Order: sequence, then C-alpha cells, then structure tokens
Amino acid sequence: MNRRINGFTILGMTMVFVFGTQVLTYTASAFWAEQDIYWTPAKLAEPLAETQDVFRLSIAGKGLANHLDQGTLKGIESDSDEYTVLHDDVRVRMNHYREHQVRWLKRALIVAPLFGLGLGLLAGGLVRPARKPDHA
Repeated sequence: MNRRINGFTILGMTMVFVFGTQVLTYTASAFWAEQDIYWTPAKLAEPLAETQDVFRLSIAGKGLANHLDQGTLKGIESDSDEYTVLHDDVRVRMNHYREHQVRWLKRALIVAPLFGLGLGLLAGGLVRPARKPDHA
C-alpha cells in the first residue's frame, strides 16, 4: 500500500503536537504544580488592614482586627513579659497558587479548540485518501 501523506495529515500532526503539548502542560501545571512556592515573600507581607477583602481570621468568635482594636490580644516575650499585640505587629503572607492555577486553566481553554481542530484535520487527512495524480 503506497499512500502519500496529504496536507491535512501534515497540518493535523503539527497542530496536535504543538497545541496538544500546550494543553497538556497548562493542565498539568494547574493540577500538579508545586503549591508552596507562590507565597508572598516575607519582606513584602502586607498589613492586616490591606488584606481584609481576601483574608479573615477569627479568634474565639471575634475577628482578629476587633481584638487588635480593643487591645484584647496579648503576646508573651521569651522572658515571660506580656505585651499587647498591635496592628503593626501583624503581617499577612498570601499563597497565590490559585491565581496561577486559574491563569493556566484559562490558557488551556484558549488553546484547546486549536488542539481539537488539529485532531479533526489529522483524522480527515488519514481517512481521506491522497489524490492520485492524473497521468495523461
């Protein structure tokens, strides 16, 4: 059986390889990437007031900000001296893994139709026999 590879097959193989690799990479990154590397650096930790829209912490049924405002949160130094914890003492480090996960999944969704088109062209090229040249 002597079949020539037609343009649909070549284009389909190329698209499946290029876009399939991207879909696989983005999807794998979204679900199996290292999650502990996306923390806010310690030097850039934000004050509690700047994270109220994404972070809430309660102690004994009251918000941490309420405890800090009322001065009811106490800390103990290493030499057993007690002090009142102030707003400036509290810093928040956020893990931004979910933001990266959403970005990777969006990219996978953008590339997925091109991967599907490549599969269709590959299947069409394999099913459709190559045209034989007319010998006159």
